[in-house]
Amino acid sequence: MTRFEPTSGPAWYRWYVVFALGVLYAVSTMDRSLLTILQQPIKEELGLSDSQLGSLTGLAFAAFYATLAIPIARFADRSNRMLVTCAALTLWSVMTAGCGVAGGFITLLVFRMGVGVGEAGGYPPAASILSDYFPSGRRATALALFGLGAPIGSTVGLFTAGWLNELWGWRGAFFLAGGVGLVLAPILLFTVREPRRGASDVGTEASPNAQSASLLECAKVLWRLKTIRYLYLANMCHGFAVYANSSWAPPFYIRVFHMPTARVAVWLGLLSILGALGTFLGGFLADRLGKRDPRWRIWMLAIASSIVIPAAMGQYLSESVAASLAAAALLYLLLTFFVGPTIAMGQTLVLPHMRATTAAIMLMMYNVFGLGLGPLTVGVLSDVLTQRFGLGTDGLRYAVVTAMCIEALAVTLYIVSGRHLLIDMARDRSRDFSPDEPTAEPAAQPAN
Repeated sequence: MTRFEPTSGPAWYRWYVVFALGVLYAVSTMDRSLLTILQQPIKEELGLSDSQLGSLTGLAFAAFYATLAIPIARFADRSNRMLVTCAALTLWSVMTAGCGVAGGFITLLVFRMGVGVGEAGGYPPAASILSDYFPSGRRATALALFGLGAPIGSTVGLFTAGWLNELWGWRGAFFLAGGVGLVLAPILLFTVREPRRGASDVGTEASPNAQSASLLECAKVLWRLKTIRYLYLANMCHGFAVYANSSWAPPFYIRVFHMPTARVAVWLGLLSILGALGTFLGGFLADRLGKRDPRWRIWMLAIASSIVIPAAMGQYLSESVAASLAAAALLYLLLTFFVGPTIAMGQTLVLPHMRATTAAIMLMMYNVFGLGLGPLTVGVLSDVLTQRFGLGTDGLRYAVVTAMCIEALAVTLYIVSGRHLLIDMARDRSRDFSPDEPTAEPAAQPAN
């Protein structure tokens, strides 16, 4: 593939790239969400505990997905990102299909690890590619549309897995999902063109040291940017709450309200549509509010997160399924606000040659703590509350609500992050890797 100049191509092609990479993200999320909706039948057939389920949906996947994203992103920052992305798609699709032949906890664990390895190479290069197709003023909206792939993929995964489980069993769902990815990979490879790095950054400062910078040097730049430091810490806490909720909502409705798997799939699929709306609104509002004051790109996330805890309490502590689903509708809308603004902020504040690496570092923080520990923590708490305190199905209720309380810390970190944004935006990025300017302090703080 040759390097493509996005500004010279037709406008519709940029949006095709958003659509195509959004489909990639949707397939990734679909493959990831299958195990979530199919936990109960897998638990019954393979004889697994809640702690083992928490490990399969969380830590076993996140350990490879998050940590390997960084070396893969480093390679993508120096090579053809579309080749990396399509190779990753092929790998995780094969491993997803492999989950359908698992005979026990260990074999399913190995295939889940394989899915994590493959998906580690999907999101960071894709985010970097889109950042070169769109200027900073439209980047949050474009990345939010790309982020719609997550709730859409989750919706499709929930609907598909729920009904396939009723028709062919849980193994058939994994086979079908893996096949979809294998068909998509060559389509993306031949229709999405690799853009020139920095093509959409008007006035981007040149930095001859950026391309050869080590991972440690990139990490130091991100740590010095207090906006990024506190934003990613907030995102990490938020991820814990997101995955604690999404991983255990299906078993909650099956156990507490005795809903069949197919019905749970329908309701959670509909709720995921609200998640898609929240993803779009988050990016749209960030670009609109950011025109008046850039700090509102982050502060709006604090407002959304402040409503998450009461909404979660409504979902998991309600005694009627109608009240629970009504509260869940608000929760699903708010939990996805962060996607576009968070991705865009990281991509905008750094030089083009470290964008995939920046996305990977965010991914690692979000998933090691969020995906890795969120579902596992709820599973362990549920086992303790159920077995030692005799709470029965109520153990899962209180376990999820306890985990969701971490959002209070996320709100505080979002507020602190926004306070530093104007200073970080005003700095000269070309000095980030200059040996004589290790701190890369901004020359002046802009007026509010």
